[in-house]
Amino acid sequence: MDTVVRIRGLQERIARADVARDQVLIAERRRYESAAVSAVDDASNSTPTGAAKFVAHRRMLDGGMRDISLAAAAVVVAHNALTSSLASWSIAAQRLEGVERLQERATDSAEAELEHSERAELDDIVTMQWDRD
Repeated sequence: MDTVVRIRGLQERIARADVARDQVLIAERRRYESAAVSAVDDASNSTPTGAAKFVAHRRMLDGGMRDISLAAAAVVVAHNALTSSLASWSIAAQRLEGVERLQERATDSAEAELEHSERAELDDIVTMQWDRD
């Protein structure tokens, strides 16, 4: 039973680490998305002069919008990974809790059985003593 508890504990810790990793990933992807949005905002506030500069500016804005779109998609993917990790961690935590409860019940049952056995032994001793008198 101790081995099962250790294994379930390891599984729960691994799942918890996966959740932490995915939370960091979401934060990184959100920062990247914010940086892309800021870059497009900064570029859109500048005013190009001349046709060539206007075309270059427009291409830069289009590229920035693609970056924002890709960054937003990456945030969604990371969020989905976090949701999956949270579900896995929840299952692992429930399994660990169940095994720990089972181990606790087994320990309580063993202690109760030992106590019962000791009482029966004491009763036998008292009965044998009583029979001698």
